[in-house]
Amino acid sequence: MPQKLGGGQELHHTSSSPKAITLANTGATALTNTSIAVAGKNPTDFKETNNCPASLGVRSSCTIEVTFKPLARGALSASIVITDDASNRPQSISLSGTGN
Repeated sequence: MPQKLGGGQELHHTSSSPKAITLANTGATALTNTSIAVAGKNPTDFKETNNCPASLGVRSSCTIEVTFKPLARGALSASIVITDDASNRPQSISLSGTGN
């Protein structure tokens, strides 16, 4: 699930509107031991909240929302890392934004 989510440009110390990411289980069994975290070069500039349970049932989905609040000026980046028991774990989504 490599994807990229841009935070755009945001004023220094100002939060962006949240951007939603849908995590869907299209497999034949529940996804278990699911953890979601922000990692990478500038993780403190991005915040995630989610309604994802520890076990995501078959044909179920949940939402991860990401906001960008630059604590510094310039190009900033991080990743959302999703760890579960899927065969292609962990999955990551690149995050980027520019602090003005």
